[in-house]
Amino acid sequence: MKITEARYLDNGEIHKIALEQMTVRKYENYYKGKLYCPTPACTARVAFCAGRTPYYKTWNLDNHSDNCLHKFDRIPKQIGTYSGEVFIVNISRKRRSDALNEAFRLSQMTDEEIEEAKARRKASRRNKQQETMSNKKIIKPSIQTSLFDGEEEGKLKIRGKNIMKRDVDRITQNDIGKIRLVTGFVEKIELLDNVATFKVMKNGVTIKVLFEEAFVAEPENKAYLNNFHVPKIYIKKRGVAIFNGIGEIRTRDDHLILTVYHGNDFYFDGHNMLRLGFV
Repeated sequence: MKITEARYLDNGEIHKIALEQMTVRKYENYYKGKLYCPTPACTARVAFCAGRTPYYKTWNLDNHSDNCLHKFDRIPKQIGTYSGEVFIVNISRKRRSDALNEAFRLSQMTDEEIEEAKARRKASRRNKQQETMSNKKIIKPSIQTSLFDGEEEGKLKIRGKNIMKRDVDRITQNDIGKIRLVTGFVEKIELLDNVATFKVMKNGVTIKVLFEEAFVAEPENKAYLNNFHVPKIYIKKRGVAIFNGIGEIRTRDDHLILTVYHGNDFYFDGHNMLRLGFV
């Protein structure tokens, strides 16, 4: 979830500073190191990042409180020769969209066609590696994939990892707590306040798709709130639809859960939810 405002403490008084109120000069001269996560009692500091689209991000290596909406885990992973640097990289919207489109295409292919496509990609990667092979020792940072609160790929000039795809019936314990692109068939939609829950299945295995407080609080998701009747009507007409969605896989009471954070991160039959009424 994006941080859209910061908390500033001034002589015991708490002031909320929205992004549109902040400037580079104000931040550098007065607020740098003094801004905190907007969640009450959270001790994580935030930094202001200017640019075409200004944003707040979590201060390097500060941790959010356990009950904070902005909490995430930093888990360094060894990649090649580890440099000691840890980069949390946001997956760009374009890459997420491309991944969803690819997942939908794969869901319409036979097993033989999928294996052929995998073989072609593997051969292509092998050729690229041979072309760029060098005896020079490369020092690499640890790169962790995120949907929010990380650095933008373009700004860092570092490409985040690909989103791993999982059919509902292929989810394993290793996927729990990770960002995954999940594919299955929407069997049921239950409206819940201004959002909904989806029941997605494949080969007898079910995952529940949730849109929790972080989704509701994200300003970019405003157009989706109170519009979940659109996919419900679509499913009622079609009977079933292919679901592709990006989010965090969790478990609750031994049941699989996919928590979605962005309205653009899930498709029905290859379409964004808001376009279903025109299909």
